[in-house]
Amino acid sequence: MSAWAAEQVVGFLALAVSDGTARRAGEALAAVAGKTGTTQHYGVWFAGFAPANAPQWSICVYIENGLAGGNEGAEVFRRIVDGIIILEGMPIK
Repeated sequence: MSAWAAEQVVGFLALAVSDGTARRAGEALAAVAGKTGTTQHYGVWFAGFAPANAPQWSICVYIENGLAGGNEGAEVFRRIVDGIIILEGMPIK
């Protein structure tokens, strides 16, 4: 993948958090980027990374029988990121 294409993907994933279906993930203590989704078999997910500008962690959350990846999945993702930020003593955004 070219650097330009990678930058475009990161931009779209950040946009999903700032203005799209993954806004709950954007409440994290660090800048994050990611994508929500649903499955054909009654599950939802959120996959993302943090910090968005210099990724150190990639996290994928799957919730069986969930209703909305942007709500349930993004919320679990946010809690995990917040926990890591606190444990690592990293600066808050």
